[in-house]
Amino acid sequence: MSKNRGMWKNSEVFPNSLSQKSSSSNPDTEPSSKKQKIDSTAGAPEKEGEASAAQTWGPSHEGCTYELCAGLVDKDLPLELIAKEEILEETGYDVPAESLEKISWHHSSIGTAGTKMYLFYCEVTDEMLINSGGGNKTEGESIEVVYVPLEKSLETVFDDALSKSSSLCFGFLWFDKY
Repeated sequence: MSKNRGMWKNSEVFPNSLSQKSSSSNPDTEPSSKKQKIDSTAGAPEKEGEASAAQTWGPSHEGCTYELCAGLVDKDLPLELIAKEEILEETGYDVPAESLEKISWHHSSIGTAGTKMYLFYCEVTDEMLINSGGGNKTEGESIEVVYVPLEKSLETVFDDALSKSSSLCFGFLWFDKY
């Protein structure tokens, strides 16, 4: 296992075992015809001592935003495969889709977009790192994977000086509890 875990941009959380597979009979796991944002995070801080996040360049007045990796549900694929693609693109880790464990889903941007976000968790190893990640440059993404020591993950959640996504806070709080 890698001792380093990264936080990634605009994300969902990816767990380490598929407890629920996508099926056409389950609307919570089916991609809709509309594009939806998903959140994803990979990491096993409880074993290695570090949590993961990504730093993306967010609101110009703040310089950057700390987020989990994420993407749009804009393909007719199982959520786990979309999440796998986003993890690879943004972090450089080639995670097996079957290692992604669904944690939960929630709505974000209530009152404006009502985006449905899916959170998954998974563990990553050094052997899974196949490129530097960084996002899709043609889409204007500028992502840097950053590593947060596990003992500082809650401090990160409650640090008002850091610009961070609510999904990152939820992911770190979930990990701390479970």
